Amino acid sequence: MKSLLILFLFSFFVSGCHINTIPIGGDYQRGEFSFTNNMSSEETWNKLLDVLQQKQIAIAHSDHSSGVITTSTISFLHSYTFESGEGQLRNPAAYVVCARLRGPATVTSSLEMQDVTGQWQFRIKKDSKGSTVIVALANAKAYFEGADVIHYSKKSVQNSDPALLAQSTGVFEKELRSVLQ
Repeated sequence: MKSLLILFLFSFFVSGCHINTIPIGGDYQRGEFSFTNNMSSEETWNKLLDVLQQKQIAIAHSDHSSGVITTSTISFLHSYTFESGEGQLRNPAAYVVCARLRGPATVTSSLEMQDVTGQWQFRIKKDSKGSTVIVALANAKAYFEGADVIHYSKKSVQNSDPALLAQSTGVFEKELRSVLQ
């Protein structure tokens, strides 16, 4: 009886450390998003800087001559979402969607993220009719607290890791397109 109890407890603790990933099912913004407008590249550059300032997004690197802007790493903790069981975004206004993570003792639909981060990269090119703007979410990472703090005190899984995918929903890019038109 005692050995059966020990075996049960051992099995419970071992299985308690296992986290399953429910991958993203929808087809969201993968890679670059580009659009053209009829403003000059200079006007587009200045308006993009205004948008970033209004959204309080810091710039890590900019090169006006090549039209490149890279933001600092920013947190999407208040603008990420998961998919519902039907494959719809739980928050359609979120900028980032993450795969869901489930452990044996997970009560909600997923373990909550401790942080979701990334950088926006922009490229503005002269076009015969105005400008072309290329936007991409880079270095997206999702951090979560695991079910067993001893073994999973803080895990980080990057976009390149199939265990957890964090990617743009395309919402930010479409908002930017509407402002820069």
